[in-house]
Amino acid sequence: MTLDIIANIPRSAFSRQQIEMMFWFSKANGVSRIPSARTLRGQNAVLHSMCGVRTLEYNGALGHRYFINSLADTIRQVRSSLLLGICVIYYVYIGNGQSARSSSPPFLP
Repeated sequence: MTLDIIANIPRSAFSRQQIEMMFWFSKANGVSRIPSARTLRGQNAVLHSMCGVRTLEYNGALGHRYFINSLADTIRQVRSSLLLGICVIYYVYIGNGQSARSSSPPFLP
């Protein structure tokens, strides 16, 4: 559990050697049933494909690459959260500078 939390801290990128060192440290301190780094990476990949937010790549007008998180995936995660889903208010753009309050998110592909 702790290794999973450490390995998934936002904006942290642990190398394979660093994760192996954490496993070794855990084993040296008597922790049993520690998964391998490959197993941990595989489980993270499956979980990310099921409930993660996709990162989309775009090319800018001047030829630069940039990445954004999928807005549809972000809204899906918020709506599925029992704590956050009921607190979110959506405003749908109608046109002519007007918007309306909605209890459900707008359709996003």
